[in-house]
Amino acid sequence: MSPTIVYSTTRSWNCGDDFILFGVRRLVGASLPHHLPLVFNRNPELLAGRVLHDRPVAVRSPATGEELSVKVNPYRMAQPFLWRWDNSVRPGFDASGIDACIMAGTPEWCAGPVEPLLRMVQARSLPIAYLGLGSFHGHARLDFATLPALDRETLRRAGLVTVRDTRCRELLAPVGAELRPCPSLYAAPMDRLRYGPCRIALSVQGTARTNHQRIDPAVLDFAAALFARLAGRHDCTLVCHYVDEIPELRARFGDRLPIAYSYDARDYLDIYDGFDLTVTTRVHGAGVCASLGIPAVVIAGSVRTATVEGFLATVIDPATATVDDAVAMVDGLDIPARSAALRRHKAASFLHDSDRVAGFLAGAGLIA
Repeated sequence: MSPTIVYSTTRSWNCGDDFILFGVRRLVGASLPHHLPLVFNRNPELLAGRVLHDRPVAVRSPATGEELSVKVNPYRMAQPFLWRWDNSVRPGFDASGIDACIMAGTPEWCAGPVEPLLRMVQARSLPIAYLGLGSFHGHARLDFATLPALDRETLRRAGLVTVRDTRCRELLAPVGAELRPCPSLYAAPMDRLRYGPCRIALSVQGTARTNHQRIDPAVLDFAAALFARLAGRHDCTLVCHYVDEIPELRARFGDRLPIAYSYDARDYLDIYDGFDLTVTTRVHGAGVCASLGIPAVVIAGSVRTATVEGFLATVIDPATATVDDAVAMVDGLDIPARSAALRRHKAASFLHDSDRVAGFLAGAGLIA
């Protein structure tokens, strides 16, 4: 009988999390090609209610017209309707047939977003691995002792813990976390040598309040100025990852840049495969491109930018660089040399990481 593994990920929200899962699945598949993959879905649409607590709400008495303040707990009200129909592992799920758990990257690897899954892991003493953990905003104020007890206990008994940036490695030093490239480096099964730049993929988040992946307006202004310059010199396409970006960015760029987008994360392997270079604010836009052999120039915008070191990306800091600096950097890139180095890096890293994952699976009794 094929073993069953539950992966903690985010479905149908941030396709960067899908890219990570694609890479994790390839690492597992190198030694365990046949298993039943389940997911624990951290989509904010499901999680938002659970992390909200009692909140005061102003209401007006129908009898007296008096304005009153009452406490409402949105999660308790919505709980009967959450996590029921999205085809994922959820609180109350019968976990008797699950053989192992893998935390598939992203900064949401502790506390509220994963608490139900960790309680399931603890209750059944399931083997667990953490692959590609990253830093998050507010991380600098944490140390291992300040993590929730459930997270500390689960991390201590994990069969494998890898992280994708030095700040996260320092936080998880007590459990021997190993610094490795984010698994999105392995998202694409095939890669190829790139030339040019003939075609450039440009990608940036929006700033609208409705966009939950928004960036600082100053970063968008820098990216927009850079993209305008590059579009006048190269064949460029604006690649959107998130539906809320499209109206804002279309209004910003007009007809100057064609837009590529898909609701299906797997389509981005084909979308990006048509380019020689990406210039992006997106960490995992750089990651999926690296997996295809495409070099990246990354515009720094958050603590997560440190992840792109694992993709051999070039980083531009808008706080210290000018648009002229960035244009000169792009023009000076030796695309074939960087692409060849990326392909060697991916191959060597995959051998190392798949061997480490095989060790975890063997320790869990899932392979000989």
